[in-house]
Amino acid sequence: MIFVRKVELYEKTSKSSDPTWIGFAKAIFVSDLGCDNDNTKTMGNKSGKNGGPGGDNFDASIIPVSAGSASSYAPNEIREIQINDDFSILVSQIDGKFYAFGSKCPHRGADLRKGVLVDGMIRCAWHGSCYDIRTGDIEDHPGTWCLPTYDIKKKRNGQLMVYPENPGVSQVDRPLGGISNPKRIIVAIGGGAAGFTFAKTLRELRYNGRIIIISKDCHLPYDRTRVSKEPGVTWDEVKLRPTNWYSDARVEVVLNASVRSVNLSKKHIVLEGVETPIPYEKLLIASGLAPRRPVAPGEETNMFKGIFSGIIRGAHLRNVLTLHTLKDSLRIREKAKGKRMVIVGSGWLVTQAKQYPNAPYTS
Repeated sequence: MIFVRKVELYEKTSKSSDPTWIGFAKAIFVSDLGCDNDNTKTMGNKSGKNGGPGGDNFDASIIPVSAGSASSYAPNEIREIQINDDFSILVSQIDGKFYAFGSKCPHRGADLRKGVLVDGMIRCAWHGSCYDIRTGDIEDHPGTWCLPTYDIKKKRNGQLMVYPENPGVSQVDRPLGGISNPKRIIVAIGGGAAGFTFAKTLRELRYNGRIIIISKDCHLPYDRTRVSKEPGVTWDEVKLRPTNWYSDARVEVVLNASVRSVNLSKKHIVLEGVETPIPYEKLLIASGLAPRRPVAPGEETNMFKGIFSGIIRGAHLRNVLTLHTLKDSLRIREKAKGKRMVIVGSGWLVTQAKQYPNAPYTS
């Protein structure tokens, strides 16, 4: 059995072919996705409707910093307020109201002064992540974190004062809900960014049942786009969230697992090598894509049978590699040392081939 009754995060593996279950909730299964809208909260700008401190959670010990005269701000202007040598805050005016928010994109740390601000939404110039400066909520990916926001107050003399709580923090999360009805189960097939974001959003919207992610990967969700950019990068460097986040968010993850079948009428999933089905009330299939080897006819193995294009003989050999996971990246990095690489294709990945050490390449 892979189901457990421990209320803690743990990892258990027996054989390499067995699924790895990372979880904590009781193994209670019963077969309308619903969220508790009354308790739904966004991260929110602490300045409230009219700006300025005074909320229930306001910390009077925070030392305010001047952000200049309110009359000097043009609509949609993005102005940097330096807090200290290493940290700054951005301030903008929208429809006569002022908002203070982080200066670094939570995704990869780009300078948001160079972003585009339209209708209260700032879009990063690097990768296009978009944030609502009024609440800090992330509105468009590839980022997964929210933008920190800060209290801002307009004094009687027209001067703006910013209250920089937790200076230096560039990434924040919305408050998460928990489990109050473990008989409800939502399953996501796929442990990539889509499956992770699906689970994260459900918890933010106060979905109160169990959430299970099923992944073929041996790692918890990570930023797969960086696998090709940073050969040999470790999971800790590209993780979407640390391990304890899944415990705190009450999200269960099954690693090293392949789905054998989905029974839509009975609403349950069967994993390879596991007899007990996993029931669900709602199902997301976000399994993504996998590299396709151009294996020639007659050279297919069981692993590649049915997904060959029949154009290159020898593509099934061991020194012909594809890039998709962290393990793939490490394998290529090791095999490429001091050798010549040939890359089949002329897309974006070719421009990143120079990242592999001591490996002359031809595309």
